[in-house]
Amino acid sequence: MDKEIFNEYIETRYQSQPSYYSKASSKNQNRYKQLQWVLIILTAVLKTFQYQELWINYRATSELLKPEIYYYKFGVGPYSENGIDRETLFV
Repeated sequence: MDKEIFNEYIETRYQSQPSYYSKASSKNQNRYKQLQWVLIILTAVLKTFQYQELWINYRATSELLKPEIYYYKFGVGPYSENGIDRETLFV
């Protein structure tokens, strides 16, 4: 390779590369840190307000309540016992 071509390569291509990669590195570092903070904040909010636990508990309660009206209407389970007030038991 010709020395003049090599020097031109150094000046036009190589000299700018360390600066480019340094800027790209800083940009990606900042994005990473910002996303880490978002993750920390989201995790803290989720743990504080316990949305997942509430969701599961509400869903389970909803599923338990659905068949109860049918048990009452058809006198099944505890509603089949003699001498009980079925409406009070249902409530």
